[in-house]
Amino acid sequence: MVPHSPLSLGSLEKYSTKLLWLVLLLAAFLRFWQLGLVDHAYFDEINIPQFGYALLNGLRETPFITAHPPLPHYLFAGAIALYYQLPWVDGHYDVAWSAIDPLSYRWLTALLGVACCWFTAALVKRLTASGLLAVLAALFVATDAMLVVDARAALNNIIMLAFGLASIWAFVKANDNDLGVYQWRWLLFSGVLMGSTVAIKWNGLAFWLLPFALVLVHVLRFGLDHLRPVMGVQSLGYRGPSALQALVFLLLVPSVVYWFWWQPYLLLEDQWGFVEIHQRMRAFHTLEVGADDHPYCSAWYQWPYQGRPMSYLFAPIAGTQTVSVIHLLGNPVLSVASFFAVLAASAIWLRQCYQWLSAGVLASSFWFLALTCLGFWANFLPWILVRRCLFAYHYEPASVFAFIALAWCFLSAKMLAPRSRVARQIIAVASLLLFSLIILAWLYWLPLALGFPISLDGFYQRMWFSSWI
Repeated sequence: MVPHSPLSLGSLEKYSTKLLWLVLLLAAFLRFWQLGLVDHAYFDEINIPQFGYALLNGLRETPFITAHPPLPHYLFAGAIALYYQLPWVDGHYDVAWSAIDPLSYRWLTALLGVACCWFTAALVKRLTASGLLAVLAALFVATDAMLVVDARAALNNIIMLAFGLASIWAFVKANDNDLGVYQWRWLLFSGVLMGSTVAIKWNGLAFWLLPFALVLVHVLRFGLDHLRPVMGVQSLGYRGPSALQALVFLLLVPSVVYWFWWQPYLLLEDQWGFVEIHQRMRAFHTLEVGADDHPYCSAWYQWPYQGRPMSYLFAPIAGTQTVSVIHLLGNPVLSVASFFAVLAASAIWLRQCYQWLSAGVLASSFWFLALTCLGFWANFLPWILVRRCLFAYHYEPASVFAFIALAWCFLSAKMLAPRSRVARQIIAVASLLLFSLIILAWLYWLPLALGFPISLDGFYQRMWFSSWI
């Protein structure tokens, strides 16, 4: 995958590194500020990090009731143990679960939430050589309320997303652009991360699917080079990983790593083996979690327009007309705009595929759009086939690729626009207006993401639709 030339972004490009640091600081502020304000476990925190606590304290009855793979258990166990080693922290983790400081397990997901912003920026910069495009994509990831909410809660969603993005970044970084070969060390690292991603949640398989999809595009492009009717045109040859590399680093290594992460868990488990525990998990997801078993179940087609968000916390504050609210509601303007952006990017990429087939012209943005569009659809389309109860947070991995597509559309609109000066000015004004609406919507709905007290009137004013409550 060869980075295409930097977009024409003017003088701001030279400040992209400093701007990225500002975005990362903003991401850290949104995720760490008053992280312990809710001083007790809420939503699925009562289950997921508690498994790690149980492993630390030898409570055998707790960690073996699981619906997901065990890697988060180990990570939360390590996070809690490390937190109580800090010199300014009093106490120990061998107390009742209710007495454990929530900061001991929330700091991990908050940190990985910031890491998601960095990996997004690094991935975009690697593919486009545009620092400002990387900054804008990272900004959307940093400020999206859904990603902020899940990073401030000790859940496995953000852990899976961080590992998944890291695996794709390592896969792209493995490509030596000068020699056109894939470096085995980075492929090995990518394979380890892919297996670890699936060992967090099964829907991490989408991040495993994406490199295979990209390799398939490489193979098809190379094969079609000999079949298309145009002669004497540009030919880059095959520049994907070799068949042996794909077999070892994209199939064998992730499978072994996934198996490996189960072994400590199964050593403590005295009832189930590797196959049996997977049969039990599959039964849970297919039989025990029905299509309407939860008040916040949502359909896959509702996610792009925030049709059914979730309430993580709604706690009236005694003696006041205020409530403490944590609502998994993304920025509606950003969500809708990014979905249309990925549709537009997909159409442009398909047109680029046709141009390569018919005329042998490989657009400079071809591989960037391939990864962006395939990354979105790999994380979105499989949910159409799922019949169990689904939730809004299942859209988060796909949304990151949609944000990348929106950032690209913002900065490419001028180049894609007609040559008419008036048309370019209209597009520039429309882009500025849309970006302003995204920022305003972010600020307006931000109180619902941070858990701070808000008046009942303020809460219901932000619930524009009955399906949001």
